Amino acid sequence: MRPTLLVVEDDPATRTLLSVLMHRCGLDADVVSNGNDAVTLLSRVPYAAVLTDLYVPGKSGAELLTFIQANSPELLPHSIVLSSAPRREMDHMADFAGVRVMSKPFDLDELTNAVMSAVGGTVPPPLGLGEEFCRRSVLSGAKAGVVFQAVDRSHLGIAISYGYPPGMISRFTVIDIDAPYPACEAFRRGRGVWLPSWALAGKDYPLLSTVWNENESYALAALPLVKDGTVFGAAGWSFRTPRPFAVAERDRFEEIAAYLSHELAQIVE
Repeated sequence: MRPTLLVVEDDPATRTLLSVLMHRCGLDADVVSNGNDAVTLLSRVPYAAVLTDLYVPGKSGAELLTFIQANSPELLPHSIVLSSAPRREMDHMADFAGVRVMSKPFDLDELTNAVMSAVGGTVPPPLGLGEEFCRRSVLSGAKAGVVFQAVDRSHLGIAISYGYPPGMISRFTVIDIDAPYPACEAFRRGRGVWLPSWALAGKDYPLLSTVWNENESYALAALPLVKDGTVFGAAGWSFRTPRPFAVAERDRFEEIAAYLSHELAQIVE
């Protein structure tokens, strides 16, 4: 496995440039456009290094570093701030021990050297199923996700989750298969449920209103988990904006569901 770098950058052109540059350096780059997704990933995935702008939607780069300082301080010396922020704001980054600061526009060779130094000889540990589910889902655009498995003929139980407040997810630890939830419908019917907005979902899923409001969700999706033609679970995702769920996006989540089906089926066996 190659070391993986978390890149937080909201400018599309710069994201593409950084992704290509990291690949040329022999690194994998998980690239997100907002600080909230970055915090979600850092809560579950052990990154070799972090490269962040200061001005990003959601949690700012400074807030992201504060999170790292509180939860994974060993990652601070492997973190780089790359920003066009005024010098006085960049100087405040000295509060985070070991963080390197670079200004935009940047020199490609200088950035490459800084990243390789930050990564060092880090050997990434293999990701567990929950970590991989979180990583693939967030990079596909989902702010939160949950995986259910059948616990008996009448109920589904949570196997994996990320991104939901603990108090919320605890209410769905075990749910009736016939309950009016998208994951239950995906399980019962063996096909995907795509809800691009609450306006299109409220009538059929009134019990979800609390989830939508508490988790600030604006779209939902659910897919069955299948082994040898038999549905044994379901995965569901929440999104922070309405989604068209075009073919390419549906394909990404179908791939995640296929991955989960394969991995969970092996565990069951």
